[in-house]
Amino acid sequence: MMGNRLNAVAGFVCVALLAFSTALHAEGEIRVVSLSPCLTETIFKLGGGDRLVGRTSACDYPRKVSEIECVGGFGKPSLEKLLSLKPTVVVASALADPAVRTTIERVGVKFVMLSTKSIDDYYATVKTLGDILGRPEAAAKEIERVRKGLAKYAAANRKAIEKGWNPPRVYLEIWDKPFMTVGRRSFINDLITYAGGRNIAADRDEDYFNCSQEWIIRANPEVVICPAMKTGRIADVLGRRGWGGTAAVGNKRVYVDLNDDLIYRLGPRILEGVALLRKLTGVDDALGAE
Repeated sequence: MMGNRLNAVAGFVCVALLAFSTALHAEGEIRVVSLSPCLTETIFKLGGGDRLVGRTSACDYPRKVSEIECVGGFGKPSLEKLLSLKPTVVVASALADPAVRTTIERVGVKFVMLSTKSIDDYYATVKTLGDILGRPEAAAKEIERVRKGLAKYAAANRKAIEKGWNPPRVYLEIWDKPFMTVGRRSFINDLITYAGGRNIAADRDEDYFNCSQEWIIRANPEVVICPAMKTGRIADVLGRRGWGGTAAVGNKRVYVDLNDDLIYRLGPRILEGVALLRKLTGVDDALGAE
C-alpha cells in the first residue's frame, strides 16, 4: 500500500511539473540550469548569464553567479529545486545518478550532456551552448579566441626549442592519497604541452589514473605541480621518501597552492591556465624579453 501511495505521489508531481514545463515552452523563453562550473563559466562568457536560472554550489565564477539560485552540488541536483525553476534546458558534464536525466526529460525538459575531456570538447561545447542560448556569433568568436591563443603559445614553444630550450618533465598531482595524475586523454596533458612542458604520463592512454610513488620517482620529474595542495603542505612533498633524488625537489621546483580552477576547469579561462603553467615550466624565460 505504501508503495502504491508513493507511486501516486510521484505521478502527481510529474504531471504537475509537465504542466509547468509545457506552459513555459509555449512562451518561448530560454531558461537554463547548469550542473557544471565549467559550463556555467562558458554560458557567462557567451553573454548568456541572463538565461541562467540555476547552478550548483561548485559554480563560483564569475562573481555574478552568486545571484543565481543553487540547485545542489556538482552533478548532484535536488530535482525538486531544479524543476521548481521551470527550466527549458539543463546542461551538465557529469551526473552522480544517471536516473536524474531520465526524470528531467520525462517532464519535458531538454537535457544536454556535454563532454569536458579534451580541448576539442571545449570547442564543441561552446558551439552547442551558443546554439542553445541563441548566441552563435559569440560562440564562434570564443572558439577563434582560444584557437589563436593556443596557436600563439605553440609557436612560442617552437621558437624556444630552436633557441635550445628543452621542455622539462612535469608531474602534475591531482591527488596524493592515493597518488593520481593525468594521462594523454585529459585536456590537462595538452595544457602542460602548451605550457612548454612534457607530461611524464603522456604515454598513458588514460585521462586520470592512480600511480605509485616508485613510478613517479623513476620518471624523475623536473617540475612537480600540486595545484590544490596548500602552502603549508609543501614540506610533505619535499620530505617524501625517495623524492629527494628527483630533479624537481633537488632544484626546488615544486609548486603548490595555485588557482586550480584555471587548470582543472575546461572553460573560458583555459588560456589563463596555460599562462600560469608557463610560469612554472620557465619556457618564457628561455625566450627572453621577446
